[in-house]
Amino acid sequence: MRTLVISLLFLLPPVPFAYAQDISFAEADALYQTGEYARAAEDYRRIVEATDNPDVRLRCLLRLGDCWYRGGPFGGGGEDTFADAFYAKVLNHGYSPYLVEAYRKWRAATQMYWHGVSNFSEIPIRKSRACKQRVLKVIAAHLRSHPDDPTALAQQAALRQLPDIQRGGPYGSSVLTEIWLLWPEILKTPRRTQRLP
Repeated sequence: MRTLVISLLFLLPPVPFAYAQDISFAEADALYQTGEYARAAEDYRRIVEATDNPDVRLRCLLRLGDCWYRGGPFGGGGEDTFADAFYAKVLNHGYSPYLVEAYRKWRAATQMYWHGVSNFSEIPIRKSRACKQRVLKVIAAHLRSHPDDPTALAQQAALRQLPDIQRGGPYGSSVLTEIWLLWPEILKTPRRTQRLP
């Protein structure tokens, strides 16, 4: 059942962008897909600064975190700050269709960069569970005013059944599987580090 609910979350359609930023977002996404993370990050930043649409802004913040994760540090900050700089902003915004994705990426990035991925690494379960409960409360508050929202219902079910990161995998903790699910392009292309001038 857990696999079914988590799988259903991946089938949710992305929020449509019916604004003037469509072209810029599509261009930035194309750059991200081809591995030009620094250039894509600049486009995403430009969209975040220019748009008044919170869904577009939040989606771009998620992609900025992805660019950082895939392409290396840019624009200042170290490995220990990017999860808070991008994913935590989405988590602290209030309800959005990207809450569960942001939580999972924040959790994976925090585990990888702050604690490690080996079977002997520390796992910050309390911190992760506290954030998960906060996200569930935001979703529950949204469902009180929108009880038939299928995206919120799917997010709530998926988040409730999402297991904690655990030790005991053949190559390290379960965060490795989470990373491969969240950033599948890692398996397709070698990591290229690009730095902005």
